[in-house]
Amino acid sequence: MAEKKSQAEQLKEKLFYVKKHATLVMSEQEEKKADKYCEGYKKFLDAGKTEREAAATAVAMAEKAGFKPFDKKAQYKAGDKIYVLNREKAVILAVIGKSDISNGVNLTAAHIDSPRLDLKQNPLYESDELGYFKTHYYGGIKKYQWPTVPMSLHGVIVRADGSKVTVRIGEDEGDPVFVVTDLLPHLAEEQYKRPATKLIKGEELNILIGSRPFRDDKISEKVKLNLLNILFEKYGIVEKDFLSAELECVPAFKAKDVGFDRSLVGAYGQDDRVCAYTAFTAIIDMKAVPEKTAVCVLTDKEETGSDGNTGSKVYRTLDEIKASGKINIGVFSDKNPFGYVDENGEYQGYDIYFANRLGKDLGVEINYVSTEAANRVEYLETGKVDIILANFTVTEERAEKVDFALPYMNVALGVVSPDSNVITSLDNWKAEDRMIVISGTTAELYLTKNYPDIKLQKYDSYATAKSAIENGNGVAWANDNTEVIAFAKQNKGYTVGIDSLGSQDTIAPAVSKGNETLLNWINDEIKTLGKENFFHADYDATLTDTYGADYKETLVVEGGEVKKS
Repeated sequence: MAEKKSQAEQLKEKLFYVKKHATLVMSEQEEKKADKYCEGYKKFLDAGKTEREAAATAVAMAEKAGFKPFDKKAQYKAGDKIYVLNREKAVILAVIGKSDISNGVNLTAAHIDSPRLDLKQNPLYESDELGYFKTHYYGGIKKYQWPTVPMSLHGVIVRADGSKVTVRIGEDEGDPVFVVTDLLPHLAEEQYKRPATKLIKGEELNILIGSRPFRDDKISEKVKLNLLNILFEKYGIVEKDFLSAELECVPAFKAKDVGFDRSLVGAYGQDDRVCAYTAFTAIIDMKAVPEKTAVCVLTDKEETGSDGNTGSKVYRTLDEIKASGKINIGVFSDKNPFGYVDENGEYQGYDIYFANRLGKDLGVEINYVSTEAANRVEYLETGKVDIILANFTVTEERAEKVDFALPYMNVALGVVSPDSNVITSLDNWKAEDRMIVISGTTAELYLTKNYPDIKLQKYDSYATAKSAIENGNGVAWANDNTEVIAFAKQNKGYTVGIDSLGSQDTIAPAVSKGNETLLNWINDEIKTLGKENFFHADYDATLTDTYGADYKETLVVEGGEVKKS
């Protein structure tokens, strides 16, 4: 005889929610419908691995369901189905309801972007007889997950004649794929010492794209030339066309069922296309005329700091940064003593000392974003960072694209060369000699404009430029005088033969164009810090070991006021 339940047990049974597996509350018919729905979902994921592709797929499905492009001049009635495609990357769909729109609408929204690797504006380079695409990561990724994964390339390229090329390589059978390389386990002893967040650095996520050289011994960069020749023959593009390209690298595998019971979906891009697909199919499957107008928004960006050209702005205001509790600051990770990562994986240097104080006075956490010289402007233009503090020299060209705050350091160009052949002037430069520069730096711009006959050997980072001068890949290295002086002091056998080339310039923080609230705060902060001789203290803490006390008054700008010599 069963024991009678107590009053409490009966009440608990009546009132408490008992969580059950979804399939246990579904009928077999409902489960089959769910499985069928997921087949469509998998096709959507495979077809739309980028915002452009997802938007195009959604539009095609919407038109098949009876939706028409919105016409400003048209008059619409209840039951009409319309859509707007914004710059081929975001979609708004609506089913006009019976009730006037002033009574409100029923709205669903989701983003169709996903974490990925974006190609930089001038991405193709050769290193150690291998061809690579330079990338920067987009969205929140675990960087250590991306090496050795087969990747596909998606996007568009606009040629010089204005024609557009659609790129989708790596998805079809027989297509090549691309990959981020990694070290073999027995070669990774130093790598294993890094913390998980630094196991693979952002600047190490470049894509291997080829290794066969062009058959001609008379030229350098043979692998790069062969790759550009392939791209020209296949797509009719040249290297300059990458400047107007939008290319993304994503995992190449297709959506698959997971588990013996096929109960899960494994695929790239489910964050947040799982919400986008359900919201989108809900409106296109709508049969009855709704009481209120139904609206579905598929936007191309999720985060305010990642706003693109389909959003209202690229930057975050001062209040938005404070509200988020975090600020994104772009810094160098390989330019000791100004911005570098130490043996413990921590950012250090003159710029970092300043950045730490900004974060403290703002009352927010700092997210350091490793940047390279060539992408400092790009990172601000795309909203990837809020501030650039990467030894950024103020120039008229850059000031057209970003807003500079007050300066905190003086700088000029310098030239370092081996003691065996000290370069003291550029007036008698030999035609066959090459000058080492870093792409996107003031040195490259100055030499290109003022010494067009000097052949430049360009590199992507300070680390590779230093290796190049040490390996004899050029007769000299032109860069900020602070950098070449530091290099000569730290490396025997090198002399700064030219310590001041061109005009005297300044280094300053930079923010996105138009971000007045953040710019004004930084300017006020620099003025306030000047009253306590902050930047002199910064020099003492970070630069004295490299330059000694002799350069302090020459380099430091206090309170944003440049002293006239």
